[in-house]
Amino acid sequence: MTASIERGSGSGLAVTGARAALSPSQSAARPVPHPIHASLTRTRLYMGVERTVIAIEGTLCAALLFGVGLSFATAGLIALVMLLVHPTMVWATARDPQATEVFIRARAYGDFYTTHAGLGMSSRKPRASIPPAR
Repeated sequence: MTASIERGSGSGLAVTGARAALSPSQSAARPVPHPIHASLTRTRLYMGVERTVIAIEGTLCAALLFGVGLSFATAGLIALVMLLVHPTMVWATARDPQATEVFIRARAYGDFYTTHAGLGMSSRKPRASIPPAR
């Protein structure tokens, strides 16, 4: 039995069909599952990486090409980005689609935790994560 939506006598919509056959107590006890398509929950990837990563790589390559000019050194740096950096980022994204977001968020917290120095070495004084009251 399929449910259908019909315009009721009032201002709203009335649901008829499978749910209408249940009593109010049974209807509240069993929610109807609604499938969510996987494309709504997956991270969007462009050329295998997140949009910010491909934007940074493309901007870097364009800046090298148009800013510095075409030479063997520039072509070598662009080839390094496209043949070494991009596949590495594709590999990291395949393992965790939000790897770059997590990395950027983790870098924001870097100043608030002390580093563990080796034996006999001093560590730097940590900054307060909450600013002092004025």
